[in-house]
Amino acid sequence: MRYLGLLLFTLVGCGSTEEKTVVVPGDCTDATTPGDTSAEAAVDTGVDSTPGDTGVVPDAETGTTCPIKTGGDLCAKVAKYTFPDPQVVDGVGAEFCDVPATTFVLKDGVVPTGVTKSLLPTKVQARLAWSSQGVHAHFHVDDAEVVALPLQFYSADEVQLFLGGSTPLYGEFSPTSKDKGFMSIRMTPPSPVPLGIPGSTEAPAAMASVSYLYKKPSASFCTNAAVPLLAPAKFAGRVVPGGYELELFVPWTLLGRATAPTSGDQIAANLGVGANDDPASRTPPFDVTDPVKAGFAFWKNLPVSGAASPCCGGEAFTSCDTRTWCTPTLE
Repeated sequence: MRYLGLLLFTLVGCGSTEEKTVVVPGDCTDATTPGDTSAEAAVDTGVDSTPGDTGVVPDAETGTTCPIKTGGDLCAKVAKYTFPDPQVVDGVGAEFCDVPATTFVLKDGVVPTGVTKSLLPTKVQARLAWSSQGVHAHFHVDDAEVVALPLQFYSADEVQLFLGGSTPLYGEFSPTSKDKGFMSIRMTPPSPVPLGIPGSTEAPAAMASVSYLYKKPSASFCTNAAVPLLAPAKFAGRVVPGGYELELFVPWTLLGRATAPTSGDQIAANLGVGANDDPASRTPPFDVTDPVKAGFAFWKNLPVSGAASPCCGGEAFTSCDTRTWCTPTLE
C-alpha cells in the first residue's frame, strides 16, 4: 500500500504568482486552505540569497563549537535551554552543547503497514530544549549523499519534527481547534549543487513548511494544510562534510499556548527522517522509490486506545494521529 500526498506551494515573483503542485508519497493530501493568509508568510532559511550561493558552508566553518552529547530521549524529557539569549538560528549548534541528543537511524524507524522500510543508515541527532520563549532545536544528520529536493518530500533528504505545546487529546490536530497548535514541521537542507530543472542554474536554499490542519471528509480522503513556517519562528539549514544541519526556533504562541509552560509540564513531540542517496534524482522527475536509495520513517509510533483514529484507513499513525506522539516532560 502506497500513501499519496499533495503539497501546494505558492512561489511569488516580480509582478506574478505561480502555483506549483507536487504529488509526493505520504499519508494524506496536503493543500493550502482557502482564505488562509498564513501561506503568505516568508520562510527564514538562514541562507544568503546572493545569486550562485548554494548554501554550502566552507570547510573552515562546518564544525560546531562542541561535540554532540548523546543519551537524550525525546520521549522522556526536553532539556532546559540555558544558553544566553537570543538563539542565533544559523544552522550551527553552538547553543546546544549541554543538550543530549536523541539519535534516530532511518533504517530502524517505523513505517505504516504495507510501506517498504528503507535500508539507508542515515542518522539524525536531534537536540531539543525549551525556554519561556519557545522550543529550540538543532539537528545534525549523517548522510552520505545530500540530495535536497525542497518540492519533493518523502523522496528527498529531510527531517520532520512533530510538535505540540501540550499533551494530545483528540488525535486530530489544528491551530485553532482539536489538538490546538500541534504541527508537523518539515525541513530540507540547501542543495549542495544546482538541480537539473530546465532554465534554472540555482541550487535551492534550505526550506521549512508546516502542516497542521488535519481533516477527514471521508474514510478514503484526507487533507492537511501545508504552509511556509511562520514568523516569529526561525529556521536555517546548511550542508556540512558528511551530511547537513538544521536549526529551528518555534515560539509557544504558534504551539497553541497563550502563556509559557513551566518545568514539569508535558508537551508532545516526535521525529521523522527521510533520505535520498541517488544523485541522478536531481533531475526530473525526481521521485525515488527504491528502498536501497531512498525512504522515510518515523522515530516512534505509540499505541492508541480509546476513540477511533482519524487517520485514513483507520491505522493510527504519527502523521495523522497526535496520540501516537511522545509526551516528554519539560526539565
